[in-house]
Amino acid sequence: MQKMELLLKLTPGEEVKSDILPMLYRALESDAQQIQELCLSVLPTFASLIDYPAMKNALMPRIKKLCMSTNYISVRVNCLLCLGKLLEHLDKWLVLDEIIPFLPQIPSREPAVLMGILGIYKLALSHKKLGITKEVMATKVLPFLIPLCVENGLTLNQFNALINSC
Repeated sequence: MQKMELLLKLTPGEEVKSDILPMLYRALESDAQQIQELCLSVLPTFASLIDYPAMKNALMPRIKKLCMSTNYISVRVNCLLCLGKLLEHLDKWLVLDEIIPFLPQIPSREPAVLMGILGIYKLALSHKKLGITKEVMATKVLPFLIPLCVENGLTLNQFNALINSC
């Protein structure tokens, strides 16, 4: 995993799909926290090599499942960081149908997780290809963000970031 760049450079495109992607899928499903985090950190570096159907039907469900099921905050935060970096490789409808509804379901309210969620919202709003509408913001995003303003663990900077996005 740590030498993924070299591995991708030396591997033909077809073998990336047939051998390397299944290896990464297994790494995401592993029980080892370090392997999961390493996999999440290298995935965005070659997202352009992953075709859209594989991204939509294989990779995104695994990242979402890992984010929901892990007991490690660091893995959950890395899932969110990975999703944020993958946004530019997704289309608007996948983000609206799969990513935006998924974020409020994440079962933790730690400040680091909340900042990861907030980062994805900001990217989705500001990205010229995705451009979430005001209607989606008003009906799906704000009803989730506003109650978070009273979370006890937020620092002043985190609170200000949250308020500024509302």
